[in-house]
Amino acid sequence: MQIKSIQKRDGRVVKFELQKITNAIYQAGADIGRLDEKLAENLAKKVSALITKKIKPKIIPTIEIVQDLVEETLSENHQEEITEAYSSYRRHRAEIRKQKERVLNKKEIDEIDKKFDINAVKVLAARYLRKNEKGEITESIKEAFERVAIQTVL
Repeated sequence: MQIKSIQKRDGRVVKFELQKITNAIYQAGADIGRLDEKLAENLAKKVSALITKKIKPKIIPTIEIVQDLVEETLSENHQEEITEAYSSYRRHRAEIRKQKERVLNKKEIDEIDKKFDINAVKVLAARYLRKNEKGEITESIKEAFERVAIQTVL
């Protein structure tokens, strides 16, 4: 059975796209100077097979599970340098998510928060997002944009 959906970090379920795994593996290889599209495609197919093997039917895997299986596949196929580049990128993105969560005083960032780099998030939080009397942020970036859009129309 072929995987059809994947659950994003924000809980949304979206269509599974093998090309995204191929692109991630290719980019990890490119980061270490190994540009090999065919290798990335072959490894992505192996990841897909591993997902199918390890995930029970009717269970929708999370992005984290899929990323773990990418790392497992890379390691099992003796791609240590690509595995390290891929892992390093994951750690870097996780740190950025944590920084955004701290700045925005949220447990999870949403699809809108993802669109902004950490510096933009800091500026939005410092200057534009509503805060309570304690100085804690009380609205999301999405809510702030909705507030501004409504005021612009009125």
